[in-house]
Amino acid sequence: MEVKLINNNLVLDVIVDNSSEVNDDEYAFYLMHYKEKVDEQWYSKNKHIQFPLPDKKGEYYVLCFQRNLKNNTKSKSNSNRLLLSPAIRLNLSTGSSKGHYKQLKYFRRVIHGDYVSLKKTGYIPRVGATPIPLRIPVNYGPRNDRNIEFALNSWKFLAPVWKRYFETKKLRFLKEIYAFMLDWSQSLSIKSGENTFAWYDMAVGTRAIHLALFLYVLSEEAIEFSPRDSRILNSIVQNHIIYLEDEKNLKFNNHGVWQILGLRLLYWSKNESDKSKIEFCEQQLGKLIELNFTEENVSSENSPFYHKYTADLICQLPTQLFKKTQARITAIQDQKDEVSGWLTSPSGFFFLIGDSDDKGMELKSKLECDFVEDGKCFISKYYPGSGYAIVRTHPDVDIQDSAALIFHATSSSYSHAHADKLSFILFQNGLELITDSGKYSYENDQWRRYFVSDRAHNTVGFSQKVIMPNEIELGDSSISECKELNGEYILSGSTQVKSFGFRHNRKITYRPNSYMQIVDTISHSAGKSEGLEVRLHFGLDISLQEINNRIVALHENKIIASIEMDAKIQKYKVYCGSEKPILGWTSRVYRKKKPINTLIMTFAANTKEITTKVYLEASSFFSEK
Repeated sequence: MEVKLINNNLVLDVIVDNSSEVNDDEYAFYLMHYKEKVDEQWYSKNKHIQFPLPDKKGEYYVLCFQRNLKNNTKSKSNSNRLLLSPAIRLNLSTGSSKGHYKQLKYFRRVIHGDYVSLKKTGYIPRVGATPIPLRIPVNYGPRNDRNIEFALNSWKFLAPVWKRYFETKKLRFLKEIYAFMLDWSQSLSIKSGENTFAWYDMAVGTRAIHLALFLYVLSEEAIEFSPRDSRILNSIVQNHIIYLEDEKNLKFNNHGVWQILGLRLLYWSKNESDKSKIEFCEQQLGKLIELNFTEENVSSENSPFYHKYTADLICQLPTQLFKKTQARITAIQDQKDEVSGWLTSPSGFFFLIGDSDDKGMELKSKLECDFVEDGKCFISKYYPGSGYAIVRTHPDVDIQDSAALIFHATSSSYSHAHADKLSFILFQNGLELITDSGKYSYENDQWRRYFVSDRAHNTVGFSQKVIMPNEIELGDSSISECKELNGEYILSGSTQVKSFGFRHNRKITYRPNSYMQIVDTISHSAGKSEGLEVRLHFGLDISLQEINNRIVALHENKIIASIEMDAKIQKYKVYCGSEKPILGWTSRVYRKKKPINTLIMTFAANTKEITTKVYLEASSFFSEK
């Protein structure tokens, strides 16, 4: 058994060469500084491990322990010895911050979190993910979770370290931050081509903000780097600037906000005097806002959650650095909370449209009642240029008495879009009676493809063809009407899929607490073999039964609604948690799904008009029997 110790500038590679190795062998390693143990890796089957390069100068070697529990054998071997210098030549361990940091507000998006928890528990990239110990070297990818790879390559785990630095004023935390920056940079050289998120759009923008903050701190503290570290840091910074200055790399969605802000802050931190570079940032931000927000100042990203996220992000941009877009940012700021409130269901969560999840916002704007019935005030909002129409009870109405209908056909971008044009979500008595399936994840697998397809929404489509978001051309879907007359709401809209010659008009007549009638008018050129489907996805804890040739929806064994199907129906079927085909699922938590009841009503291919009626009172069901 031979143990090799190799210096890769930031880490020490330990490689065991064992010709007699068997599958049951395990290895443990001690990193020794003369006779002192300074680090260790406990027993595992890994025979290639890495240690962070120590801070102390001197001679180092590794002790390797081999064992085989089945054969009850043990052995020990020494590596070669290396004379090493610290990877980072910054003597900051006892220093304290002296900077004033008057412009720290520019960087608030990357200064947050709990450092103690980060060190004790590890970095948790998203809810439900296994904590990742923050130990150099970090495995930035590949992993089996794109979301985690993205988070690590965005350096999101540095946010608590920055917060700790500004809380304690201890400069040693800068050394910790810089070590991770070097670790990421070196990982690209050691594992060339394996990190697919290294130059992913938003990850580059977020790292650029961290780098700009680091440059700002160095300037405030008048810290001088060694020639070696100065060269390395400058190379990392310049690589990010070169990437972000190429307009082909910029995304004109919420990812692009991070990119443009990162580039602008790098210019600011470097005291860039070239006015054309500053003008480039202004132009790109102006273009991004025009593409991402409608004239109603609603995000075009097809998602209530991403409306709030992108609007909040835009409104936190330092307008001192983007003076030409200040007026538009102010307009978005003035309306962002109201729009988010309208896109929030009575449950307090965002309507599950597009890639949405999370808690929403309370609707607090001045509201006028359309009408009052049984002491309940009903209100509505129509965003024709944005593709949303909402009818609901006033926020003051108790949750158990609340009702809401959102009808949508967003069509300005493909960002976070699903094939959900003319779909709707219906709340009745505080329950999500007819729901949306959710996003599930961002992985490009069969489950993600189902959740974004038309089959996962309350839509009309084909029995044999699945429609995906990018098959519906931008501008080909809209909500054209939302009006109230004597307590009855009329909502209508249209969509088309040109590749199938598919045209769909939908008219909804909604009388709250009484009924909802859906009239679908369809034409297409897909052929006679293609049956048409009308789909309804029911909320969690809603069960379906057939009683007297009508489908009834029950909650806690009580009838809460009934569905009257068109007489032209050929057949219907209820799916719940089906995998062949995938139907009857909803996802409220990332990469987790639960079964729900989905009603699929099938009609002949030449059917021109389909009427579906949902009665919202049990008494209505029984009174017609």
